[in-house]
Amino acid sequence: MGHTLKRVNYLRQIHAVVLEALPPELAGQVHTAAYERAQLTLHVANGSLATRLRYMQPQIARALARQRKLPLDGLEVRVRPGEFDPPTPARPRLQFPDRVADQMHSIAEGIEYRPLADALKRLAASGRENSE
Repeated sequence: MGHTLKRVNYLRQIHAVVLEALPPELAGQVHTAAYERAQLTLHVANGSLATRLRYMQPQIARALARQRKLPLDGLEVRVRPGEFDPPTPARPRLQFPDRVADQMHSIAEGIEYRPLADALKRLAASGRENSE
């Protein structure tokens, strides 16, 4: 039991160093899974974050060397979406009164730039209170 607690504390210390090397917004999306024989294993929420961390390996290596005197010869990043907080729920659908939708549609009729006019018409149609 004592060995397990030491191991957990060791990984927590390494994790703290890793987090200091990363931008703050990544903190909740990265877990330090292992550090053995100069190989660091991180678990992340998605593939794009995994790629980003692989590019940040030199920063992480410098931080580990500076703060914990640990070498980093390799970084393995595994995508583990189930380990992290669920994604934020979708925003509720925008709804507004029919008169507002009618005004938006009439404004769109006067716009010469077609992509903007079409987008405004789509917004007007999708936001009607009774469009469901």
